[in-house]
Amino acid sequence: FLPRSVVDSLYSVMNKVNLKVVNLTLEPIAAMEAAIMNVYDENDKVLVINGGSFGQRFVEMCFDPASPMNARLKETLLKMLEEEGLKATFFTTAYTAEIHPEIIQYIAAQGHEIGYHGYLHEVKDTYEEENALMDKVDAIFRSLTGKRPVGVRMPDGILHDFHKQLWLDRGCIYSSNWRNNDGPFLLKIDGKEIPIVELPKDGIVDDTSYDMYTLQHPEHYYLRSGREMVQIWQDEFDGLADEGRIINFVMHPQFVGRPGYVRALRSFIHYAKENGAWITTDEACAKHVLKQKGYDIEVRY
Repeated sequence: FLPRSVVDSLYSVMNKVNLKVVNLTLEPIAAMEAAIMNVYDENDKVLVINGGSFGQRFVEMCFDPASPMNARLKETLLKMLEEEGLKATFFTTAYTAEIHPEIIQYIAAQGHEIGYHGYLHEVKDTYEEENALMDKVDAIFRSLTGKRPVGVRMPDGILHDFHKQLWLDRGCIYSSNWRNNDGPFLLKIDGKEIPIVELPKDGIVDDTSYDMYTLQHPEHYYLRSGREMVQIWQDEFDGLADEGRIINFVMHPQFVGRPGYVRALRSFIHYAKENGAWITTDEACAKHVLKQKGYDIEVRY
């Protein structure tokens, strides 16, 4: 990938000469994440009950679509989700939405959630700059889908001290940024709990640990079959569900969207369903956790 300074310079030049690059890929396009957890009762005790409206294990599906996979996204991952009757969360940059509005509108029309992921996959250094950027991004998604993102996946996982306060001020209800398996949990500011749910992720359930081959930095020189990948995920599902933890899958459509990996992903979905998982969006999961924690939040779209 190009260094951020180079990318910024390119866009500065393009703006001056009124050019727009459509095929410049700034990141490996997408993140499909999922969180699997047990539901908590009012005493914070884990309910290990498979089936019924409470006590199920959760799976949240999240993607971040962009250029190389757009041509086949509807034919592969979106088709699979529809066939399985699933709704997912798509973290995508607003620039991607501007150059592929038909894909974003199709995703939203299917009932999937759109999550925040920057405009050009960037993070600003001050509260004021980041707030202005989020205003810009929200306006783009409102114009396309009628809703703004209410959850945040920060580009490159970059966070500053002001971010939690900014999210709180803007009415965000969840973050999916921390790197651990200790969620879901509520974030805190100065030791005080705030009504923002953290849905963390971990590298063991990032598809690029298994299905990515590239000579670019960071280099990956090996591949594992979809069967091997899914077996590891099933083991994680079982172990972490027993502990009441979450699994947050990070997937990239240009890799996991290959036919063999889509087939493997479908097999994991079947396994999760058979073992009592409720598969839903990050937004729905966050709302459930907030309700369980006693918060009555009116989400602003």
